[in-house]
Amino acid sequence: VAGSEDALATTLHHIEESSAAPPQDWRRIHGALQLLEGMLRRRDPVDDALVGRVWFEVKMQNRLEALTSFEYADDRRVSMVVRRSATTVLNAARQGILRE
Repeated sequence: VAGSEDALATTLHHIEESSAAPPQDWRRIHGALQLLEGMLRRRDPVDDALVGRVWFEVKMQNRLEALTSFEYADDRRVSMVVRRSATTVLNAARQGILRE
């Protein structure tokens, strides 16, 4: 369990850091959003204990809300991909950890 907690902590840190990357690192941002969405949808009891409401509200909620307005001047399609992914993650959180 301690090993999985360490791995989860590392993963959450990666999500936090990557979601705050500059727009030119949009692939990194998108990857972090996909990872977080997968974790929220899987609803693993171990993950739920650590990927809980407090962590989400403090570390991710405002960032995700900002990403719903993501701009990437070089390619509007990239903007739409990141916006859609951020919206999907917020919806997954609202159906899961934020609902409880």
